[in-house]
Amino acid sequence: MLKLAKVVKQHDQTWAQLNRHLIFVPLSYENLISPRVAESMSKKAASIGSCPGYVVPCLLTTIAFVVAEKFLVRSGSQVLPSNIYMFFIGLPGTRKSQALKEGALKPMHDLCAERDCQQPH
Repeated sequence: MLKLAKVVKQHDQTWAQLNRHLIFVPLSYENLISPRVAESMSKKAASIGSCPGYVVPCLLTTIAFVVAEKFLVRSGSQVLPSNIYMFFIGLPGTRKSQALKEGALKPMHDLCAERDCQQPH
């Protein structure tokens, strides 16, 4: 609990500097997604005032959601739908919620409305 207390006690300026740093971190996803998709994610992040480090994991979560409709993952005797769980950590104002809404929740809800499937939680 001592480490958590140190994190909570950080000055607002520390969090602002971290957010500025995250926004300008050069992310290279060439082995993961095509350059055109990476550019689109960077532009989306800029348009909502967030950073690609929040938007790209949302895209991966959305992809896993789509894949889980058709495919299952087998691990030993267990058969499960594919899932990705994301944790977004940062102070209020770093646009985490906006990235989640635009990059994951809205596309999933739109897809379910189009396909008449169960809405994600």
